[in-house]
Amino acid sequence: MTWSRYLALDYEEVTRDIVTRFFHLEFCDIHLNHGDLLEAIWSWVGVKADHRQKVAELLSMMGSLRPQSSERKSKWVVIRRQLLQELKLQEAVVNRLQTVGLRFCGGADQALPRLRGALPNDKPTRMALDELSDLCSYLRAWRIEKHVYIDPLIPPTESYHRDLFFQVYLVKDSNPGSLTEGVLLAIGGRYDYLLHHMWSLEHKSNPPGSVGTSLALETIIQHSPVDFRPLGMSYPLISNEVSNSVLVCSKGGGGLLAERMELVNELWEENIKVLRLKDLCCKLIARLIFVLTA
Repeated sequence: MTWSRYLALDYEEVTRDIVTRFFHLEFCDIHLNHGDLLEAIWSWVGVKADHRQKVAELLSMMGSLRPQSSERKSKWVVIRRQLLQELKLQEAVVNRLQTVGLRFCGGADQALPRLRGALPNDKPTRMALDELSDLCSYLRAWRIEKHVYIDPLIPPTESYHRDLFFQVYLVKDSNPGSLTEGVLLAIGGRYDYLLHHMWSLEHKSNPPGSVGTSLALETIIQHSPVDFRPLGMSYPLISNEVSNSVLVCSKGGGGLLAERMELVNELWEENIKVLRLKDLCCKLIARLIFVLTA
């Protein structure tokens, strides 16, 4: 298990824990991408470097829509016309972009094999697909795989997200007046690139892996269900928590990750607070001290 996947899981756990206090998970979609995968897509499609920013801006118009949905396919009609008429892209390039949108975006079980079969097998692309595959396999422990989508056309919302990054959307449900497009609730990803540039030469060690998440709290409050809000209060009421909490520790160098994630998920379902140690190799005495002082 590499640090990148551990850190991505760590912060997706934080995002999940907060978002699911306000919304049912079945109404939330998680879109995943990787900076190296996006670069591979640009090259495979044939989008020149000086066009990529403008193309990314147009593609972001459908970023909030679920891959393979009828709404997203309809949006492609508008985007395709703009790519051809405004950016003057060649029709062959636009056709390949549309192929990516229609065939390579979707659930990991379908999207990842198709991407491996179509893209060159160079090291950066292979590692990007491996990281996405590993991340999705661990997220299955939380039983949310049907809400997780590989979306290789979405650009990162922050330029320093050069590796794994994710976006969480609140999607429409069956209620009257529900959303027609997804609403962005959270973004996150690795920002090693930024930290490496800020790392002082005085430090003898290499900079650690870094990941962060940003939550749209005002949006979350605005769209949270009415029954979360007590009468006369405009902010959501977090569900009552039991007083018990459980510390879930790592084994040695961070082993049994899938099993620990399954345990955490079972505790969450019983509304039991879960504490986790950030130090993977923490000794037993340190774990006991953490429990006594937490």
